[in-house]
Amino acid sequence: MFRWAVLEGRLRSDITASLRGLFITPKPTQRTMLTDSKQIGEFLRAIDGLTGQMHHSRRPKLTPLAFARPGELHHAVWSKFDLDGASPPNA
Repeated sequence: MFRWAVLEGRLRSDITASLRGLFITPKPTQRTMLTDSKQIGEFLRAIDGLTGQMHHSRRPKLTPLAFARPGELHHAVWSKFDLDGASPPNA
């Protein structure tokens, strides 16, 4: 951003230039993903079979339905979900 500002004439110099090389760029890591429909089905059935305390068993069941990031779902409040107006699965 600062280099862009210098190029645009909004700043005289890049104030972050002295920081270059100070931080190590993390190497990307490969995330596991399911692409085979059979594996996806097995995974969803395994999630459906989870039991235990509500906050441990409901979150994994809700995640693939809501397509929410784990942190978003973790901080969600039940009042934000319209359970009465929800459609049944395969409706």
